[in-house]
Amino acid sequence: MLAQAGVVIGFCGGGGTPLLMANEVEWFTPQSEYRPTEYMQGWMKFWFDEKKRLFAAKQFQLSRIEYLKNQWEKSRDLAAEGFNYHELQQELLFCEDKIKSATAVNKLMQAEAELTKNLYRYAASRTQYGKFSREREAKDKANIFFKPWELPSLWIRRNDTLGAGNSSWVCRFAW
Repeated sequence: MLAQAGVVIGFCGGGGTPLLMANEVEWFTPQSEYRPTEYMQGWMKFWFDEKKRLFAAKQFQLSRIEYLKNQWEKSRDLAAEGFNYHELQQELLFCEDKIKSATAVNKLMQAEAELTKNLYRYAASRTQYGKFSREREAKDKANIFFKPWELPSLWIRRNDTLGAGNSSWVCRFAW
């Protein structure tokens, strides 16, 4: 089914900016049919253009914030645990502004790191966890729960409904 839809899945990561700081890239390509070269050419135009990569990374980060807003606002479980979406509104808006105004990868990474740190702090305060600090090898429940390899995944596919010359990229987040 994915091959028929023309989906190519790529996994990369590092520093919270997908497609920018990849150490290794693993591609799972549809195996059932040949792909025209313009698909790869379109991807490479995007990949090697720093401005386009930064724009895409900004879109991913903004999508992440939007997803977080939607999920936290309607989650009864989070509300029952004392998580109030409206208490985070200002922090999320501040982070959105930083992301939109970022002119370099390091600024984008800084905005993402600050938001993540503030979300951890908020979660620790709401659960009466006490003082929380992120430690890679820590054995406490919070650090075990927030393993870096268990972060939300995302997938990207080319939306080619308008024809080869007018295609766009669609991204979705999944937990």
